[in-house]
Amino acid sequence: MLSFRIRGRYITITGFKCPPIGDPEAFLSKVNELAERMKVTMVVLDASLLLSWRVLIKAIEAALRAFDEKSNISRKIAIEVMLYLSCSRQINQALSAFGIKRETQEIALILLSHEPNTHRALKEFRKLFPHFRAFDELLIKRNSHHLRRIRDFYGISGAELSASRIKGDEELAVLIEKSLISRMAMVDAYK
Repeated sequence: MLSFRIRGRYITITGFKCPPIGDPEAFLSKVNELAERMKVTMVVLDASLLLSWRVLIKAIEAALRAFDEKSNISRKIAIEVMLYLSCSRQINQALSAFGIKRETQEIALILLSHEPNTHRALKEFRKLFPHFRAFDELLIKRNSHHLRRIRDFYGISGAELSASRIKGDEELAVLIEKSLISRMAMVDAYK
């Protein structure tokens, strides 16, 4: 779990392992009811294509900046975060990659508020979903299978990775991360 402030908001992010969601609409309805009751914004993402905390934080920061500057594409912060994570302006592509699906078993939870109440909201989330197991390492997995899935989804070529190399000994995950963060910046350039 990480807690920090960006653009005047208190933010907590964490990851969970869970059984397959089954009914995404019912799950999201429960999450939205809890968020409303706790007076926070809760963003839940399918975390299977997330590379790192840093990439997620950059997407949150970019989404908040877009809302603050009124340059957002979506009316919802959750969708805006997914757009930046997918490095795309296409909502369908973002939802297909990071939206909650029936088979989702790895979740990233983002809690945002103007008040310092995100930890209390997280406790309530855990009570509501006691079968979810906190698993923050899920956002730092860097095995070759996971890296291949990410490269395939984003279409990251060997040439692009070579172009982002600064030091000769940078590991593949670091190069992919640099590529994703660069692509997120390009989402703003094409608005």
